[in-house]
Amino acid sequence: IRFAKKKGLKENLVNRLELNNEKLNLIIEAIKTVIKLKDPVNYELSKWTRPNGLKIKKVSIPIGVIGVIYESRPNVTADVSTLCFKSGNCVILRGGSEAYFTNKILANYFRTSLAQHKIDKNFVQFIEKKDRKLVDFMLSKMSQYIDVVIPRGGKNLVKKVQELSNVAVIGHLEGICHTYIDKDANLNMAKKIVKNAKMRNTSICGATETLLIHKKKLKNISEILEELTKNGCKIYGDKTIRKNFSGKI
Repeated sequence: IRFAKKKGLKENLVNRLELNNEKLNLIIEAIKTVIKLKDPVNYELSKWTRPNGLKIKKVSIPIGVIGVIYESRPNVTADVSTLCFKSGNCVILRGGSEAYFTNKILANYFRTSLAQHKIDKNFVQFIEKKDRKLVDFMLSKMSQYIDVVIPRGGKNLVKKVQELSNVAVIGHLEGICHTYIDKDANLNMAKKIVKNAKMRNTSICGATETLLIHKKKLKNISEILEELTKNGCKIYGDKTIRKNFSGKI
């Protein structure tokens, strides 16, 4: 945090870096949730028999080595390490420099835990040098070692990875996330979903940015949108929404 403030980062970016008790508890709960998931490896997806009697099974296996390049969100270090290990994959982590020290500590916790349980700690690897040329090298020169690269962050990061990588990339480019409320949607559930989708964490790329509402649900528009406005969300509506919503737009 001190390093980020000294660097002159905006307040919302500094807030991303903070790792207080509440955020630590959320990370722990997320890890426990993944632990409870069914093992995704060696799962029989389908099977069939060829005319000649040959029996074929389609079985899930680990991808191999996954490189993850992400911006300054320390929870990603924990989330990715947990998910990759759960699915039998090795992971190479390259986080944003602003969260370098926190990411390093979290990654080392994972590595120490693996070693204590007599598992190769290199299932989780953390790139300790901040030099950005290492990212270029990782994308362009390590295709024989890395099976897939996943960029997690803003449009510029994802675009750069897609342009430079000689490794397969799973990328998204932009958020522009939509929530749709259908005419038959349960009103109370819709209100909770809309509030959570937008207000749980407004700074993430997965936060809802566009709300689509079926015309037969317009009678409930005030109840739905008030869940947002009373929590500080500013609404930009088309003429139909402005006509049916009495609140501030």
